Parts: sequence; structure tokens; C-alpha cells
Amino acid sequence: MGRLLTTLLIAIFLTLTLLKGPTMAQNLDHGYSAKISTRGVVWSLRVNDLFVRENVDVPYATSIGDIGVEMQPGRNTLSLDFSPVTGRDPATGKYVYALRDGVKISIVLERRDYASQQSIEIHPVDLEYSDEKKSFVPVAPKPDAPERVLQNGALQSTGQYRITEISDRPMVLKSGQEIGGYRLELEFQVDDEALPAFHWAGNAVALTDGPELRESLLNAYQNLHGLISKGDAETIFRMAEPVWARTAAILTSEPSARAFIEHSDFGLADRYSAVRSDGAVLQPLGFWGDHQEAAIQFMADQRLVRFRPDPIFWETPPAGSGNRTSFPVVFYQTGDGSWHLGLIAIGM
Repeated sequence: MGRLLTTLLIAIFLTLTLLKGPTMAQNLDHGYSAKISTRGVVWSLRVNDLFVRENVDVPYATSIGDIGVEMQPGRNTLSLDFSPVTGRDPATGKYVYALRDGVKISIVLERRDYASQQSIEIHPVDLEYSDEKKSFVPVAPKPDAPERVLQNGALQSTGQYRITEISDRPMVLKSGQEIGGYRLELEFQVDDEALPAFHWAGNAVALTDGPELRESLLNAYQNLHGLISKGDAETIFRMAEPVWARTAAILTSEPSARAFIEHSDFGLADRYSAVRSDGAVLQPLGFWGDHQEAAIQFMADQRLVRFRPDPIFWETPPAGSGNRTSFPVVFYQTGDGSWHLGLIAIGM
């Protein structure tokens, strides 16, 4: 599962890089990625507290993928929630975890020029857990291995990090499973004023989980689901345009949100219809149990939120095939109580 995930993420990243081609004036001519290599942990990666992707391959995983969409000029934060899973409690069915020898975490950040494919890297973290010392320690460098680089062109890091036990929120996986564990946090700097601002940053209010929030968030999902059922792709486009415009500018050479979505697989109208040309059929909003009990994932210091698993999805016949594609929307709320699309979290 983890190796399949890695292959898929690499393919997506390379495809987006190739799409970049000759750039338009408003498009970046370079991109950013993070290579996460781990042993013995499940993890969830965030940049600036925005979900990027996750890994559920406990024994070993190497994941390479874009982080440019989540970045901003200047100071950036990276957090890796991780759980050194050892099994499940037979009484509760919940995952249990424990730090132990063999747990490793390595993080490499890269900036790549799209035209020349030249890249620079920094390597802020390369750690393994020592049961003897009851702490993480630097991985011993291999003979003749290049020295770890912490400052390289536009990228720099002090190499300092903090690891704490997760207490404020559990890790929420794609399946909706919640797992406890630890959080590795670090900062890095990027000298890049070309990175566009987040469209929601000045308007999103802080949110608190509770029955009222969940009911209101459910209404936002129902509204979006209803637009898809009616085939109202233009309203969906207006809702998602700021998200797609930023994605297009950072990951492709497409000149606009419209061009980006129309040139993607299916295009706008076909992608957001009740029955798509590939035979996939929109399903009723799906929750594991009641939405008041469903897993909920906050981002951006509680200003963005979504249910997990993503409730809006299509299924390719036959029914029950399990062949699903979702619309992984993340919402924010403004001061007047209205909901808007903040992200479309394409990471796994």
C-alpha cells in the first residue's frame, strides 16, 4: 500500500512538473517538494498547518511530492504527525504505538527549476530513535556521504526541531481512523516573493468543534453535493476558482483557473456531474455513522476544516466495487457565518 502510494505521488508530481512547460508571466517557473523517508511509523505531513499527504505503510516508506501549494514567502513551518504503530488493542480495536529502536525519520526539501530541471536541496532532519537513550538521535553519516546541507540558495533551515507527544488533536487519516502519536515540528525559510498569497487568509475565522459547527459544516457539504447533482458546474467553478487559480499558477503553465480545470481529466462539466463519462456515479453523502460522530480534520490553526473520509464521492459500477473518487474539499467560514472553499486537498 505504501509503495503504491509513493509511486502514485511521484507520478502526480512528475506529471505536474511536465505540464509546467513554458511559463506564463503569473506562473512560477520553479517548484518545491518534500521527500519524507520513514521506518516504523504512520505519518501525516503538513506545511504551514495545511494537510499535504499521509502514509500508512508502517515498515518503510519514501514519499516525494509537491509542497509549493502550501508554501508562503519567508518563514514556513513543517510538521510531521507520526505514530510508531505496534498493533491494535484487542479490547478496543484502537491502534497502539510505542517508540522503539529502528524508528527513523528523514526530511529533504527541494526547489527545482522547471525549464532546466536543476535543483537545490536542504536536509533539515535525519533521525533515528535510540531505545538506550530514550530519545531521537542524528543518523550516523555513511562513509563518503555528502555533508548535510541546511542552507542552499533560496532554501534554509537551522536544522532545529521539536518532537512532542500529540495532545491537541489526533492524527486523522483518510479512512477516518484517529491515531495518537507524536509531532515533529521545524521551520524553514524560502526567499521567494513570487509565491501567491492564500485567498482565505484574511477572511477565515477560527473554528471550534461542536454540534453547531458540525451541523453547519454538513449544510455546506449538502449545498455542494446538490450543485453536483443538478450539474451546476459553473457555480462550483466560481466557488473553487481561487483554489484552482493558485494551483494553476504554482504547478502548471495554464494561464487561469478556467484553463486549468478544463484541461484536466474530464473537464469542468463532466467532472462535476452526477454521472460522469467514465460511468462513475455520484453517491449520497457518506459518513461512518452520524456526522456528529464523524472524524473531523482542522487545518491552518483551526481556520480550515473538513470531514474525513471525504463525504462527496463517485463510485464506478458495479455498486460496492470500492472504486471511488472523492472531491476532497476543505472549507473555511467567514465572520457572517457563510462557508467557502479554502482548499482541495489532492494529497493522499
